[in-house]
Amino acid sequence: MKSLSNDISNNIVELKYALQIINCFLEKAPEGRLTTYSKNGVTYYKNVVGTPGTAIRATHLGKGASELKMKLAKKEYYLRLKPAVESQLANYTRMLKLCNDSAVYDTFGSLSEEKKNLVVPLFESAGDHESRLAKEAVMKWRARKWEFNTSHPERLRYETAKGELRRSKAEVMISDYLDRIPELEYLYEPRITINGRTLCPDFVIINLITGKIFYLEHFGGMHIEGYAEKMVRKIRDYETAGLKLGIDVFYTFETEELPLRQKDIEFQVESMLTSKK
Repeated sequence: MKSLSNDISNNIVELKYALQIINCFLEKAPEGRLTTYSKNGVTYYKNVVGTPGTAIRATHLGKGASELKMKLAKKEYYLRLKPAVESQLANYTRMLKLCNDSAVYDTFGSLSEEKKNLVVPLFESAGDHESRLAKEAVMKWRARKWEFNTSHPERLRYETAKGELRRSKAEVMISDYLDRIPELEYLYEPRITINGRTLCPDFVIINLITGKIFYLEHFGGMHIEGYAEKMVRKIRDYETAGLKLGIDVFYTFETEELPLRQKDIEFQVESMLTSKK
């Protein structure tokens, strides 16, 4: 069950944002109101300026005035919508003052971690809920039976600080750096399937705090003829799988003249650690 006060607060935020959009538009809205009439199956539009008791001016709006028509129609919609939004906002504000369900949702959080592991909560705060989902994601990650890239084992010639083999010095740098980050755990060249797409990333990384999974691909042959096409193909594979750059998947690059730098790795890993999505 979700927190009612959280839902009300979210609705208030949405209504305030809508009201801001409405007021911003109405401040610059064109003068007049849109009227329509039909003749011989054709719809005609007029911009009527003025109110009863004052001089009224009606201007025919032809095909060239489509933007003005849309703005006048939007103006009428917003003028009708504004009082409804204001009324609903007032209602939700009153409800939020009456609704204090924090005690219900914070009770589980008051237990020790050892006791939390023994209880399935009926109600939990957003923080406790996210923490539980993260723990479940990590457990699922560790229990999964992974398959790995076994092609060209002769290319695994470079050793990490932990004694594991990699295909390049740059991948050793990345591995050694990831091994020093306690919040992260990773696998090297596992075979994965996402949205029906089979991929073999250089590194699949999980944030042990949030349960978020990332994919890091190192493109180390940018100076090699024909390498760029392979790189673009792989990037498109990630896009086809629905993975978003800077959110799900991260890239590092190097050439023979411009080798991978430590700060290149640090930048990508820092982006993973601060990712909210």
